[in-house]
Amino acid sequence: MIDLTGEITSLFIGYGELKIGLNSLKLATGGLKQWIRFYGKSYSHVGQFKTYSTRWGAGGDYWKKIGSTVLQKWNRNLRQMRLPGNNWRVKDSGHFHWKKR
Repeated sequence: MIDLTGEITSLFIGYGELKIGLNSLKLATGGLKQWIRFYGKSYSHVGQFKTYSTRWGAGGDYWKKIGSTVLQKWNRNLRQMRLPGNNWRVKDSGHFHWKKR
């Protein structure tokens, strides 16, 4: 018979350390939603209509959820980034508009 108690204990300890590490990462970065939101309701300021879009960078006061000042600056630069092109889909910085609502 094989005794797995040591392996199970180390698995739980490893999971606890991973959970602590992920929580620290979330505090420093503000979580994934502060960096990219893949598909959701939005508004095209250039086209002045409602859209569904992918957005990047934290808007409004949400940048304050990012704990690191260096990451806050990176996020601000990301938010101001526009994709190349001259179409209404890419003219708003921090957005790619998929379709009108």
